[in-house]
Amino acid sequence: MINKLVKVIAFIFCIQALPGQIGTWMVSNRNHPELEWKTISTKQFNIHYHNGLEETAIKSARVAEHVMPTLMQQMNLDTIPKIDITLTNEDEFENGFAIRLTYQVFIWVEQNDMLLWLEKDKWLETVIAHELQHVLYFEKTKTWLPSPMDLLIGNTPPWVIEGIAEYMTESWRPYRADLEHKRHVLSNPDKRSMWDPHADGFSKALYWASRFGDSTFVQVLEYRNDAGLYDFEEAFKKVTGISSKQFVEDWRVHMNTYYYSYRSQKETYEEIGTVLTLPIKRMQSFKFYSDSSKIALLGLFNKNNRDVSLILAERDTAKENKQRKEWDTETAKINKKKKKTKKDSLRLKKNYKGTVLWKKSEADFGRFHESMSWSPDGNKIAYSKYHYAKENQSLVYDIKVYDTTTKKDKWITSSMRTRFPVWVDSTNIAFVSVKNDTSNIFISDQNGNLKQLTDFSGNTQILDLNVSSNYESIVFAMSPESGNIDIYTINIKSKLVERVTNHKAADVKPIWHSDGTAISFTSHRNGVPNIFTINLSNSAINQNTDSGDGIVSRQWMPNSNLLFGQASISTADSVRLVALDPFRRAKKTSFSISNHFSKWLESGPDVSFVHTNPSDTIQISKPKPYKFLKTLRLGQVIVLPPNFGFATWLDAMNKNVFSVGAILNDQDVDNSGVLLGYTTANYGPMITFVVSRNAYMFDGASFRVYDGKNIFQYQNGLSVSLELMRNFSESLSSNHTFTIAASIYDNIIGNKITEKGDIQFITGYGFDNLPIPESGKEAVVSFGYAWKSMRPHTWNMSLPLQGYGVSFKVDVADTSVFGDFNYSRFNFDSFINIPIILGPINSAVYLRANTIKQTGNPPAQDYVGLTNDAPLYINGMGDLSEFLPENYNPRGWSGFAVGDHLFFSTHEYRVPFLSNVASMNLISDYAKVWSKGEQIFEVFTYGAELRISLGPITTSIGRAQTNKGWANNDTPDRYLRLVLINPF
Repeated sequence: MINKLVKVIAFIFCIQALPGQIGTWMVSNRNHPELEWKTISTKQFNIHYHNGLEETAIKSARVAEHVMPTLMQQMNLDTIPKIDITLTNEDEFENGFAIRLTYQVFIWVEQNDMLLWLEKDKWLETVIAHELQHVLYFEKTKTWLPSPMDLLIGNTPPWVIEGIAEYMTESWRPYRADLEHKRHVLSNPDKRSMWDPHADGFSKALYWASRFGDSTFVQVLEYRNDAGLYDFEEAFKKVTGISSKQFVEDWRVHMNTYYYSYRSQKETYEEIGTVLTLPIKRMQSFKFYSDSSKIALLGLFNKNNRDVSLILAERDTAKENKQRKEWDTETAKINKKKKKTKKDSLRLKKNYKGTVLWKKSEADFGRFHESMSWSPDGNKIAYSKYHYAKENQSLVYDIKVYDTTTKKDKWITSSMRTRFPVWVDSTNIAFVSVKNDTSNIFISDQNGNLKQLTDFSGNTQILDLNVSSNYESIVFAMSPESGNIDIYTINIKSKLVERVTNHKAADVKPIWHSDGTAISFTSHRNGVPNIFTINLSNSAINQNTDSGDGIVSRQWMPNSNLLFGQASISTADSVRLVALDPFRRAKKTSFSISNHFSKWLESGPDVSFVHTNPSDTIQISKPKPYKFLKTLRLGQVIVLPPNFGFATWLDAMNKNVFSVGAILNDQDVDNSGVLLGYTTANYGPMITFVVSRNAYMFDGASFRVYDGKNIFQYQNGLSVSLELMRNFSESLSSNHTFTIAASIYDNIIGNKITEKGDIQFITGYGFDNLPIPESGKEAVVSFGYAWKSMRPHTWNMSLPLQGYGVSFKVDVADTSVFGDFNYSRFNFDSFINIPIILGPINSAVYLRANTIKQTGNPPAQDYVGLTNDAPLYINGMGDLSEFLPENYNPRGWSGFAVGDHLFFSTHEYRVPFLSNVASMNLISDYAKVWSKGEQIFEVFTYGAELRISLGPITTSIGRAQTNKGWANNDTPDRYLRLVLINPF
């Protein structure tokens, strides 16, 4: 039995390496059956795309063929199998990825906001080259050991994979690399590593090339040990002569020397202006109203939240007045003293400096774009929110308006992929909308009536709309087809567009001056974001700041002639703003450091090939409908000698996955196990087919304590299931799941696994209180629904303070179709966590109501009722009742009550201490059991318990008993058991 369990655990461990087998559909868990997929082919690539991306697919094919020869040469490769590239814009998702050793690349196209990261470059060319380099890296490091088992011995840090890709295909840029890298250096991270594999990976690759030469990249990747396997740690030391650990430490010291030297020679924020802070520690964005009485903030309303809040902060004048009154009272009291102390005298010389106090409230939550805008009267805030579109459930950004007087919000756009809203008068909002790689500016009223302001075409992106104080013009940053990011203006009435700046570096975040005579903006002209101002009358440009850490223009400061700048990186536990004179001249100094410490930035190949125009003579086939069966290839393989194996085959888009698992019983071949599975995302619901025999290590197995004994159950047969997820609300955290399943199988019950690997059921153990478990055949049809609404929070697994859910499931088995059992079962479950705030303590009331009703002749082990058997719970992993059927055992009660209808409820007051690791809880359970319509049992218990949570396992130590026991002053039961946090 132990040997079998070890293999199960080993399998589960290895199977964790399979997340690489994902597709674009997994971002939103929507399959988008409305899309029609087609394929075009070149000599080296198959390009798969859906309707609306025809031109993008052709361009991608040309770009891929153009960059591939250089990438192959860099990695010293002559040949590689044909590569599949899947393109999609089904969701707004800024990413692309390559899958190990299956020659697949997935790319989300039509990206607007990546413009800031890419500077003069464009998304498609950059991401294609980057992801293809990953494919070649995986090809270069593959060995005879199949994936993912090779990961167990490869010892490759993530920074190597990302760093080499960026080294070979990208340039060192402020937002893509420098700022994030600098933030880690200045925050003094752990010496061993930095958590971002992109920024620090790039600098490590540059430092590696500077120190050892970039030819050593390929030498390290080509090295194999005596077993013919690739081990990065061993290879790196063999080629360079030092360990990777020593290299990382040398790199850390080198980077610290460079960046602290750079910082010491540039302007500090205190030299630039007056440093201020906002009433929030973890912030995404902010927007002051024009009179400074209100601030809209995007950030964490609670430090443990894992989503973002739209926070409205208003000046708390009552508390400010109270603060001033207390100062004045204290001053008057001192003045009345006939004899004043030295301390009193010093106090009287001080001028009153009151603290600005804010009242904060949460207006919305979820995921937001950084841009916001107040209406002219200050009663409404416009912002862009990420949500599931009603039309096709795509994840997109749309504009909302929140009314601070009515406390209600309203969608202004629908599925328009919009951002950067600005009010252009009291009722109309201008914003950027993205479609087919082209961004344009639109204006909408409060009822969604649209007017298109610009008519740009081609590969054009727009950022950072800002309206002039007279509401006549909009200034914005734009990257046209040429790729250079500059500042432009447009007159709202005439639609005349004029270019304001013309520089090879990125110019972004323009801010109109209040008198309309100048525009301040952020530029990367010296490699670090700094603020510049252009005089519109003569186009003269003045550099306002020369910060080493970087500073960006954010907003004209209310009631003043100053500009708000914000620190580009946050190295403190607050957001730093700088109020600065937009006409100040920066105290510029040239950076001076030994070439030994700066030459790493000069390393790297010429990556201009990525962005040169590809040839239009590349042979491209005519589009054909996508046929998944023609693109199947072997995916991941897991083999655990001597008798365990698992493999997958998948199509080019990973929408269809075939799996085969096998367990060889070398003692009795006839009892060997096999599983065949097929999952498809081709249609609306996710559809899964499974055929299994003795495949208890793969699928369909369950375990429970039954009348004090351990029983094991699995199914031989076939099943089909459909799962459809939908979101009908404005919250990403409120989701509905619909399921339909049908199964025909032979139910096998056992309580012993023999040395031969057989499952046996030994009846000699005795079952005194519950009916003897039954094996037998079943044909079951199931219908299910679950709705769960719970915001992401670090405490959700152990001590959730909010969230609720409702689920039900109906199972029907019919012997006229197949099998030995004829029954129906209805299971309804629900829960809610009600937050209770007691001063500094966040606590919650938890309520659960569950009812099960069963008719007919089900298998005996599927009884309905109460048991003395302790339940087994694993939290934070959804509904595990198929794997661990729940035992209903009221705390503080012992016994058995079996019928055909059960109602079970739980009521708890949870008070945390030691953060979310431990809690004290007042608890009660209530249950009723009926049989054939007659109530046969009722129990009510209550007590208290201490809980300790370690990841998904929560254990309780408690004392409880029935209400009658408490009334009789009986001694309560003591118990130690696992605890359910939420039922699903």
